[in-house]
Amino acid sequence: MADKNHFSQKGAPSSETPEKNLRERWITAYALWLFLGVLGGHRFYLGRKNSGFAMGVVGLLFLSFGLFFYLLPGLGISPLLAMAPFLLWWVLDGIAIPKWLSQQ
Repeated sequence: MADKNHFSQKGAPSSETPEKNLRERWITAYALWLFLGVLGGHRFYLGRKNSGFAMGVVGLLFLSFGLFFYLLPGLGISPLLAMAPFLLWWVLDGIAIPKWLSQQ
């Protein structure tokens, strides 16, 4: 009997192999991480909606604090320093994406 993974929804053989599908999901997840990672886009794509929402809210807060410190002269605080905890979370997410994909 044929494997279900090699058939499309209509029952016809699919040209996509599971490896190709995983590769495409990997590329999409990393593209979302790179461009919309600050707003948690990659987490929404990977099915982690609650933490994606939290990352979006926290990301907007850290970005606004960074902008605030950049525009407010005399404090001597670098915007990068204000955003560093969030940037660390973003980088760690990039490292965790392969693990999350393997769990699906």
